[in-house]
Amino acid sequence: MLIGATSWQICGSYLKNIEDMGENIQFCELLVYTWNKNTEKILSKEIDEIQKRIKMSVHLPTDKFEHVKSAYEFFKAYDFINMTLHPFTNFKQFSDFYFRISEKESGKKISIENPENDIFFEFCDYLKDETSNILITMDYGHLLLDNRSIHGFYRRFSEQISEIHFHGANKKKSHCYPEEKTIKSFKQFLEEKKLDRVIKNLRQPVLGICLGLQLMCEFSEENHTDCLNLFPAKVKRFNTNLKIPHVGWNQIYNLRSPLFEGIEEGSFVYFVHSYFAELNQHTIAETEYGNRFSAAIQFNNFTATQFHPERSGKNGERILKNFLEL
Repeated sequence: MLIGATSWQICGSYLKNIEDMGENIQFCELLVYTWNKNTEKILSKEIDEIQKRIKMSVHLPTDKFEHVKSAYEFFKAYDFINMTLHPFTNFKQFSDFYFRISEKESGKKISIENPENDIFFEFCDYLKDETSNILITMDYGHLLLDNRSIHGFYRRFSEQISEIHFHGANKKKSHCYPEEKTIKSFKQFLEEKKLDRVIKNLRQPVLGICLGLQLMCEFSEENHTDCLNLFPAKVKRFNTNLKIPHVGWNQIYNLRSPLFEGIEEGSFVYFVHSYFAELNQHTIAETEYGNRFSAAIQFNNFTATQFHPERSGKNGERILKNFLEL
């Protein structure tokens, strides 16, 4: 199993996203939402260096089928571990294209993702028995948005899944930060795939952010969930008259880890959460919002922050740089 991240945090450069991910990410998914001269120019400039640094998967455009074909013509010359497509409404045209390039790219994975609507399932109905011949990128957030069964989808397509995309969803949109209620369902999914064992057995440095910190604790009050138990801490819901969720900039104190080298006491970082991890012997930074709680925890090779370093400006950039040097 490879653990990767997507390339959507920093606009205008795929390579800059990869540089910020560091050495502990095993692949990067290049999100190519459309295909135009600017996208081709950026990729033509950066693709060789990207290939030297990291394995890549590719998410082909979702706006126009002609853009899908143009992007494929560009990427087919390069090595990739997976190429993801969204189905288009002309099922015959799309299926002919998919099976043609799947056969042509023998040895490479070409998979179809479930978007945030019914088109994937309608396409499967169109394929009938041929559905078993496709590979699938399972999009966890889209299933949440559509109120579909995560476990049902996995049971049906488990042998065909080549990549899994995890992100949050609310009643209106996907591709947002996971709401706290997802902690229990995602842990159950990890257990079903036995990924909880994989995570616990990792020996390289691991960084969890926000919900990632909470998943690493022993227990969460959210749906009374047993977590991964990597940190001896309980996750509790805020009990305060202050506005919940806690959203925005707040200060961190009692910094006691190389993770915070170059970060001053009282520095501001960005938070978005409704639950917090209590202080414990492995707390390496604290903050206060109604009560004091762990802003960051570190034990053995596992490090986690309740705040979002990727949204915390220069302080966050330095913290991520420090993590890569741990």
